[in-house]
Amino acid sequence: MRNITAAAISSITGHRTLPRSARRTLHFCFGAAGIPHPEKAVKGGEDAYFADGSLNAFGVADGVGGTASATIDPGRFSRALLQRCHQAILDLSCAHLRQAMVVAGDGFARAEMVDRKSAPGGSSTLLLGQLEDNGRLQLLNLGDSGVMLLRPSIRRFNTQSGHVTALWPRLVARTHDQTHYFNCPYQTTANELTEASEIADEVSVMARDGDIVVAATDGVLDNLFDLDIQQMVAEHVHHLRVDERGQCARAVN
Repeated sequence: MRNITAAAISSITGHRTLPRSARRTLHFCFGAAGIPHPEKAVKGGEDAYFADGSLNAFGVADGVGGTASATIDPGRFSRALLQRCHQAILDLSCAHLRQAMVVAGDGFARAEMVDRKSAPGGSSTLLLGQLEDNGRLQLLNLGDSGVMLLRPSIRRFNTQSGHVTALWPRLVARTHDQTHYFNCPYQTTANELTEASEIADEVSVMARDGDIVVAATDGVLDNLFDLDIQQMVAEHVHHLRVDERGQCARAVN
């Protein structure tokens, strides 16, 4: 399955001429899509995502196909995992993404105490991201999904007719795969979230108005080089650099 979430970052005011002293709060304009493998489409695929503009948060989970069986659907677990992480981020007492994993694990444990059959089997990778009010982008990654933070910048290209300048989505920050060996990513079950939270990679970077965030599972990242993704974004970057929030959202989608 290929799962991808894209977001353009823009100021909530929508103006670029504010005085230096004025505070500008950044927000995400989200677009997201999931394309399940044809053989797994009837169950909705094994990947899941959420993108919440009110929280400036997103998540991507890739249910590990190797754990599938007649009674276990990794897609069911990846969706349940993100539902609990989403709720944990929504909870005001949950201040950090790493804590969201722990809170999600506690939720699974409480549900299992009430009904042992409630905990979904299988395992999943997990990627969470949130844009804070101060413009800091916080990322937490377990496994082989990934996030790219792209920043449109003026770039000079050499052509046969001379130098040409254009906006190019420069790579500012990126998560890296966590794998044991080929096709065996770091992953978590419902009962291992606390332990998994301790080994997940945490990335923090200051975002800017106009930045573009691309988050995807390995179904995308294993089949496209970073440069391929940058070239695709470059074709639409002018449409993303707009002041009006609605226009920006339409361009991302």
